[in-house]
Amino acid sequence: MKTVSILSCPREPSYLAETLGSFKEPDIEVEIFFQAKDVSGEIPALQQQYACAIPRVYLTEKMYDDVQLNGQYNYAETLLHTKDGLIFEDDVQVSKNFMQHLLEVEKLIPDEKSIVTLYSMKPWSNSGKFELIKLAASHFRNTQAMLFPVSLARAFGKHILDYFGAEPYDHALRTFCRMHGIKLFATNYSLVQHIGKVTTGLGYHHQSRNFADDFLISSPSGS
Repeated sequence: MKTVSILSCPREPSYLAETLGSFKEPDIEVEIFFQAKDVSGEIPALQQQYACAIPRVYLTEKMYDDVQLNGQYNYAETLLHTKDGLIFEDDVQVSKNFMQHLLEVEKLIPDEKSIVTLYSMKPWSNSGKFELIKLAASHFRNTQAMLFPVSLARAFGKHILDYFGAEPYDHALRTFCRMHGIKLFATNYSLVQHIGKVTTGLGYHHQSRNFADDFLISSPSGS
């Protein structure tokens, strides 16, 4: 069983139900980190649209006037409390064979000082099997779906709070990796697709050109 930690913020329209609805495999569960608001009516509605129970729901304690500060704080809270280091934003669709793909990717990770983005806009190698592409920290962006060793997730969450407000969290990840000699990788096929067309002010609408479902439908094992 893998647990995906989803950080969610209030916005209209919301893509959270669509994100949850894309998790079809029984060996995945989700935990949701909401920015502080009343979600008493929202969770039961989401549970009805999602095949499995949502076992953990967290309300982050602080709200800021600035959207970037809210994003940074909510990301830090998610990093500090994530169960398995799988951190997703609330406007993605997971691939049909997500768990199978994830297990393949995990076998490629070289060591515990490696962080992997499971989403990328770039059309990397179309080799028919999963590969890891090493990224220069200075060029990193796109935190839609990340895989952290849990120890590094905790350390990065602390880093965000220690330097709170200094930079958006994707830029903070660049700084964190340079400071601690951590390697960044992207998967050559994206395990998720970005579906959000309305942003929270932290980015813009974009989609991956190498989404696994578009390339590996006939070969879900990636082989």
